[in-house]
Amino acid sequence: MADTVVQTWEEIKDDFGDGTLVIGNGGSIALYPNFDYGSLLEVAKDTGLITEPVTKIFEHLGTYDFELVLNMLWHTLHVNEALEIHDEVTEKTYDDIRSALVEAVQKTHPPYAEIEGSLKPVYKYMKSFKTVIDLSYDLIVYWAMLAGNAEYGNWFKDCFVTGTFRYEDWATFYEPYGAGGATLVFYPHGNLVLASSLKVGDVKLLRKVEFENLLDRIVSRWRSGNALPLFVSEGDSSQKRNAILRSGYLSTVYNSVLPDLDDNLVIYGWSLGDQDDHLVGRICNQDIDKMAVSVYTSGKSKRELRAHCNAIEYKVRQHNESCSMFFFDSASEGCWVQP
Repeated sequence: MADTVVQTWEEIKDDFGDGTLVIGNGGSIALYPNFDYGSLLEVAKDTGLITEPVTKIFEHLGTYDFELVLNMLWHTLHVNEALEIHDEVTEKTYDDIRSALVEAVQKTHPPYAEIEGSLKPVYKYMKSFKTVIDLSYDLIVYWAMLAGNAEYGNWFKDCFVTGTFRYEDWATFYEPYGAGGATLVFYPHGNLVLASSLKVGDVKLLRKVEFENLLDRIVSRWRSGNALPLFVSEGDSSQKRNAILRSGYLSTVYNSVLPDLDDNLVIYGWSLGDQDDHLVGRICNQDIDKMAVSVYTSGKSKRELRAHCNAIEYKVRQHNESCSMFFFDSASEGCWVQP
């Protein structure tokens, strides 16, 4: 098990160049502490955006997944319409839940102006990796990609062309084009910038050059009623996996991208918790030779650090018995948001 030697990023970075970077919610919190919140559903309930009767729909379906609930209500509306059944209750419930989701995201997501100054060290850090796996649904990594491409050319790519994912040849995007190198970015749990069409089920990327207005554009798209946000932010591992498999884009990332990562892996801000067991096995697979995991050391005793590192190593060893493991201070110089 881990000997709890928590190193700095500078001490180990040469062993982890051109590999894979996995970013969890801790990466977002490092830029915007107010991101340390719980469930969007709880935010909606606590602020009165969702009433008790509406909450019972989520409870009846055994889910925290707004997308699933909205999708089912949308199809119910259109089935009733085809059968000429007048149903104001379902229509109002659909509108109320969609509005609650929009407002809950707006209450929790940082405005661009508050993180703009922190994006440069983030994209410089991401640039040293071949692949970035973004597990958060927020816009921070996407904004960093746009800012990085403004400096380096077409370096960061998500394999979407004119808003559509390239399912058949996404791996060809590793070839540099319009830049001196390439970093591919994937969203296994979706992202606010992705939208799923209610009519045909395809996934579109909502691009916007004006960084400050991107969230407003996304919210406007949701309110139009023509698309649902594609992100999986809540629920247990089984519920999240089911949500992933309902989407062509998410299932492609899950089944094709994650099992074939590079042999060195850096994890930043991801606790590898039980709620993400569906991803742990996919990411910490037998082909990974060495792995570095960030540790938030502030206020922790040596005993607490030892227990934390041992718990992470135990989880990894369920899927990979032989990889070399390193632990590094999440606040060390040159790491993520640290310049």
